[in-house]
Amino acid sequence: MTKRRRPEPGKTVDGADRIRRRAAIGEELDRLLQAAVESFTKAGAHGLTRPELDRGIDIGLCGSMAVVKRLRDEGRLYVADWRNGQPAYALGTLPDMPRPITKYAMGCRSRSRAELDKDVAELARAEIMNAHAKWAANWTPRRDPAAAWIGGPV
Repeated sequence: MTKRRRPEPGKTVDGADRIRRRAAIGEELDRLLQAAVESFTKAGAHGLTRPELDRGIDIGLCGSMAVVKRLRDEGRLYVADWRNGQPAYALGTLPDMPRPITKYAMGCRSRSRAELDKDVAELARAEIMNAHAKWAANWTPRRDPAAAWIGGPV
């Protein structure tokens, strides 16, 4: 069994220099910003979602988040559209398009939990009554009514 090697100060476990890595991320972010601006320019007013940007310039989730955050902070990017619940960003200084309200979100916001529980209870009660009515329509007594009145076994 081998012992795990402790990292040296300023180095990661695999030996990479942390200080150099931070500088590379900054340079890399500038390169990614240029590629992202080119992709957004090609997309036009229709815009790009983050997954589309990921595929367009071949970066990961963290890289696209950093690019979008930096461009939004600089005021060069706005929400042009919403696709499948995700914002599609485009270059420009227009105001953001508001997020569309779905039926599910409207139902949750407009009705309290107690009201929703009442509706569920009413549906359950109606279902039970329908099942009982169906059973009662086909029910036939198994013994003579006179014998049932006396209460003795038949």
